[in-house]
Amino acid sequence: MGHLRQLPLCAAGLFALLALLLYIPRADALTVAYDQNYGTAYVNVLRRASVEPLEAQGYARRLLELFQDRRADAVEVYDFQAEQFLRGAAEELYWYPHYFAVLVLAVREDCPVAVQGWKDLRENVHIVLPDASPEREIATLAMTRGISPAPRSEETLRLFNRLRREGRLSYRSLPLSDSELKGEKQRGDVYVLFSYQAEQLIRAGAPLRIALPEEGTLVFSKGVLSHKPLQFHPEPLAA
Repeated sequence: MGHLRQLPLCAAGLFALLALLLYIPRADALTVAYDQNYGTAYVNVLRRASVEPLEAQGYARRLLELFQDRRADAVEVYDFQAEQFLRGAAEELYWYPHYFAVLVLAVREDCPVAVQGWKDLRENVHIVLPDASPEREIATLAMTRGISPAPRSEETLRLFNRLRREGRLSYRSLPLSDSELKGEKQRGDVYVLFSYQAEQLIRAGAPLRIALPEEGTLVFSKGVLSHKPLQFHPEPLAA
């Protein structure tokens, strides 16, 4: 009888030990803020390749504010954004470029014009630019330079005012919806996007083809800027 009375006590001790083991503090994962508008492919690759555990946090906007306020240990950025932080930082920061973002023209398959470059956007096509910064400014700059090799501010202003007046220029949030891509109303003929954005839309069934502008385009490195050093496995990053 004495042995039988001890069994519940032993069981209670085992449960207490198990609970203690489960709640042993572990090192916190580094938080990485990424652009959730374009899915999790890149951040998933980062998590697999990182030696340290990473916690992915997706946001639609204001990623740089999160990093600046230290609400995120690391952030997905373009190279020019990373350079701004690196030049003015009072602390050591760490920049890890991983892939190229190439600005392209995503042309609808039924576009009324055989668009191959920026100059083809002058007439008879509806152009769609991203409405979020910095993609909006990047697309505007590339389009301006592509249409006129030495653009002047007055000429650029006249061009964009004419496009708006003719109803041939609009700004849309990304990612684009099915109704925007496949509907007959409010759709664009040409979308100025980065290649990875256009490829994502095409994989989702959008009736688009990618045209690399024959006049040239803008290319940026994109990767992770971090407050703390990161370590990656020696294998190259791959999706």
